[in-house]
Amino acid sequence: MNFLDLGLSERPVKALEEEGISSPTTVQVDVIPSILAGKDVFAIAPSQCGKTYSYVLPLIDIISRHEGQNILIITASSKQSMIVSDSLAVLNKYHEINENTLLNDEDGIDNEANVIIATPNLLIDLMKEEKIDLSQINILVVDDINLIKKLHQLKNLEVVLAALPADKQNIVFTNRR
Repeated sequence: MNFLDLGLSERPVKALEEEGISSPTTVQVDVIPSILAGKDVFAIAPSQCGKTYSYVLPLIDIISRHEGQNILIITASSKQSMIVSDSLAVLNKYHEINENTLLNDEDGIDNEANVIIATPNLLIDLMKEEKIDLSQINILVVDDINLIKKLHQLKNLEVVLAALPADKQNIVFTNRR
């Protein structure tokens, strides 16, 4: 099986191949078609199995195929936000997707961004200061909900989730340790 068999378009697959990646991992085979189909996904996968690419790849395709997609990726830490941002940059090579990684409350919010990446704690701060509006989010990704819980950010995650539209695609990942 290859990435095109999963329903991805040629451009992100070309970016993958340039990175030396030619075949999908098990988690990618399991979730990419569901994400592309607009289904909610909850996946448990071990570290270093290609989990980040398993949602970044289809999200790039979704944004490039449909105008008006607004994606929020919630991570447990700034370091994890940067890893996701770097993955998006590598795979976004042949698309024009506008991404905004927020690392602190001084970061400017790009209101034209298709993808926002941030931690629950930072999102709460930005919401309190009325610097961010989450009412137009179409797709939510929670990357490693167990780590968010371990870092005592679950209550803030719940507040963020309450601010999001009910009618959205939900993609939740956790690591199997």
